[in-house]
Amino acid sequence: MGWEDIHLNRFTIRGQRYGVPREGGMSFSTRPDRLQLIDFGFCEHDRFVYEYDFFSGWIHDIRIEKVFDSASRPLPRCIAGVGACPPEESGPADHFMQQLDEHSIFDTLDWIQESLDDNIPMADMREELIDRLRWVDNRFDRHEANARLRA
Repeated sequence: MGWEDIHLNRFTIRGQRYGVPREGGMSFSTRPDRLQLIDFGFCEHDRFVYEYDFFSGWIHDIRIEKVFDSASRPLPRCIAGVGACPPEESGPADHFMQQLDEHSIFDTLDWIQESLDDNIPMADMREELIDRLRWVDNRFDRHEANARLRA
């Protein structure tokens, strides 16, 4: 997802929970960084769940589309996606959607025009503009997702 791993998170695969233990958080018998997807012997259409930031409730239902011959041990890869990863600290999904609405490209262009009309120096607009642009660029980058999977 591109998140920074600052919130509690876990995978639930066949009823077993996997995650990195954190002080004051949950403990796990198996860490996900010591496992590979191939270790689970998934079949086509098997599913598992990834949860991130339990207080915000980001829950991802992941489905296995295709399983290749295990002898070749291909890397997992993403074949499609829609929308960019919500920025870290964007809150629950409804808050994220509200932020998307409030930071549309049209609102951002209006804000730039108003700021320029008010003679606000670009240097003073920089931080706000960077924040707004992270909401405007909502493209899904399959190549970036696959680079993360390879890593």
